[in-house]
Amino acid sequence: MLKFEPNQKIYVSRTEKGEQFEAYILSSVNNTLIISRPKIVLGENKYRYIDYLNQMNLIYGRYMYNGIEYFFKTIVLKSNFTPFPHIILKYPEEKHIKYKKLRKYDRHSCVLPVKISRTDRTGEIMHENVFAVDISYSGIGIVCNERLPKNFVGTFDAGKTKISLTCEIKVLKANKFKNFHLYGCDIIENSDVKSFREYIDILKILNT
Repeated sequence: MLKFEPNQKIYVSRTEKGEQFEAYILSSVNNTLIISRPKIVLGENKYRYIDYLNQMNLIYGRYMYNGIEYFFKTIVLKSNFTPFPHIILKYPEEKHIKYKKLRKYDRHSCVLPVKISRTDRTGEIMHENVFAVDISYSGIGIVCNERLPKNFVGTFDAGKTKISLTCEIKVLKANKFKNFHLYGCDIIENSDVKSFREYIDILKILNT
């Protein structure tokens, strides 16, 4: 079963290793997958769209969600231009879906206030309006409305214990309204490994 979020970016092609066109998964309704009209961005407000897709044409899709890269193939059921250009695909059969884990450990959802300070150990707090939105033994997803340095220390309360994680930013995404940034970070150093693992184990149970 495919897992995706609203407006999940996806890349589609006519052949397994063909030219990649960017689209968005809009919805899944009645055993169908609805995506926006696939295109290649050529420049500001300049696009090249995939050739018209006819019914029963084979199409390949690839996208990433929550640390997993999904690959699938299916057929086109219909191309529509009203009320906006979109493609209706047959929901892929299980045997035509493959996936690859991109992370060593599973990330667990959370809403965790985090204080950000410099890595020079001065204790100077840089940002307080910061939240962790997912976390694992080796990485953390941080949301902040300001830019963060590539390396920082994030401190949070785990029950009676404060845990400080030295982090390195690997991925930066801004949402379409540009009012916050989502950082995917590796955890380089951990101030309290035992308490941190206990905290993750609790999140694992809560997210099950």
